[in-house]
Amino acid sequence: MFIGQNILSRTEQTFIIRSLPPFEKNIKKRLVKSPKIFVRDSGLLHRLLQVDDFNSLLGNPVFGSSWEGFVIGNIISSLKDCKFSFYRSATGNELDLLIERGSRRIAIVEFIAYPAGRIIHYSA
Repeated sequence: MFIGQNILSRTEQTFIIRSLPPFEKNIKKRLVKSPKIFVRDSGLLHRLLQVDDFNSLLGNPVFGSSWEGFVIGNIISSLKDCKFSFYRSATGNELDLLIERGSRRIAIVEFIAYPAGRIIHYSA
């Protein structure tokens, strides 16, 4: 096993990181083959990056991905019997979270971190 894969596997097994697989309607044709990786403990992530307060976090490039990982982790923990993935197109457009139950897609979610915090809900 490649050493990087071994390290990722170990940190996932010890609940330090969470990996989110790419959407795989057809495994041979999927555009992105690598999972997205999130640090499960956002407090640990912020400490390692020396982010000491909220204002420092707002100015940090990790702000959006930290929020995304936090919310995705909570959704995954609360929804059982579902399959979770993300989608990225060839042009780089991305859907942060696809939620499926059986063969039925039940939600497609995009996360955007706002400093003041707000929830925007769109339905089709």
